[in-house]
Amino acid sequence: MVWNLTLRQQLVPPLKRTLRLGTLTPTQVPISSVNQCLSTSALRLNQDEDAKRRFLPTLMDFPFLAAPEFTHTVRNWFLTHVIIQPYFDPDFNLSEFKEGARRAVVEVSRCDLEPLESLLTPECLKTVKENLSLFSMIQRQRLNLEPEDVTSSFIYQIGILMNDEDEE
Repeated sequence: MVWNLTLRQQLVPPLKRTLRLGTLTPTQVPISSVNQCLSTSALRLNQDEDAKRRFLPTLMDFPFLAAPEFTHTVRNWFLTHVIIQPYFDPDFNLSEFKEGARRAVVEVSRCDLEPLESLLTPECLKTVKENLSLFSMIQRQRLNLEPEDVTSSFIYQIGILMNDEDEE
């Protein structure tokens, strides 16, 4: 579709120009102007395709964060050592949690969600699958990460979710 639109935009001006001059009919457009239009159109098509290849949509609608907030870091430490480890999971460890999150990022980038099915809520898994389905094959290839590609990471915010059913 882009090709047709670009080609049409490039071919129409030479036709109008030659018709206005009255020297050529529409069927007598010089081959050099057609070649010029085709090469220009091919160039624009390649530029459009390159732009599409370089563009990588966001997988999730999360804000971009370059560094953790100090208050969240203190809160995470407090929740881990004062609430989670004593009352819920004595083996919980922030560094292990972060390493697991890194491995999950690599799996999602490879479009391999099967290992994560037991770790994600059905709603979250559905959202990730839907968002991945919007990526083209080229974009999926560009999304692919190796574990060493994740150079820095941090835990932004830990939260504790309680089921209302458990309290009753």
